[in-house]
Amino acid sequence: MNVPGSFKAPQEIAESLVTAGKRIEWRRILYCNMLLQRIFLTASRTDWEQASQALKELRQAAKELGDNLPDTIQCLMEYAAGTIAQGTGDLTGALSAFQSPILRLSSSASKTSRNDPRRDTAILAALNTVLILRDPKHPMHSQLPSILSTVESFCKGSPNKYIQAAYYLVCATVQTDSTIQTKQYLQQALQSATAISNSQITCMTLTFMSWKYFRGVVGEQSEKSARAGRAMAKRANDRLWVSVTDEMLAETLERQGKGEEARSVREEGRRVMMGLPPALKKAEVN
Repeated sequence: MNVPGSFKAPQEIAESLVTAGKRIEWRRILYCNMLLQRIFLTASRTDWEQASQALKELRQAAKELGDNLPDTIQCLMEYAAGTIAQGTGDLTGALSAFQSPILRLSSSASKTSRNDPRRDTAILAALNTVLILRDPKHPMHSQLPSILSTVESFCKGSPNKYIQAAYYLVCATVQTDSTIQTKQYLQQALQSATAISNSQITCMTLTFMSWKYFRGVVGEQSEKSARAGRAMAKRANDRLWVSVTDEMLAETLERQGKGEEARSVREEGRRVMMGLPPALKKAEVN
């Protein structure tokens, strides 16, 4: 009985060193992209420990690629570092990452092109920077108008609904002169976020609206607003915003005379808060 040829040990396909090197490089780039996906997935769930571990692995993989590391990966890696720093309360580290040269918005970049990952990441870095510098007590607060002016031209005409939603939300939190303008920004943010089913931006918009317009108000509308923000925070599975919206709802329920439910909601919020990074827990308490 003859042994079928398919049972024989497979022969290796001969290839040049150049081809083999290109294949290894392609695999390393693919691995870097997979790690980036892991970082942003875990960050969206506020799992900062896993996100930090994935970033550490990404930096090692990027080091192995050396000069062959694509700009888009380097850009996203820097933005990921800033996101993790900001998410864990290290605003100095976050600002350092977001203002790094590779995340600088180029005036020569197309404002309407649909496919420009580096430009879009730079826009997000600028928006994150605005959120940090919006505090009047920040030593770099004076830079805020310049950054907003630069990013405005890129965001208003952007074909990316995610960027539009984030931009209008950021503008609403910074705008203090006109109540009408703030409401317009919030409406635009909510419309853009709803259109793309982005529960995180929807949650942040609803929560800011509740805080801005119903804080200290007794009535059915204030309770509905607080409950809506809490529901979206749970849908987004964002522990920070769950703890924030739980506390806001608890305060609203207390004003409505619903003390028992308020205590239950507040206790749940505090349990969630215990899982936050130390810097965020301190900010919550304050």
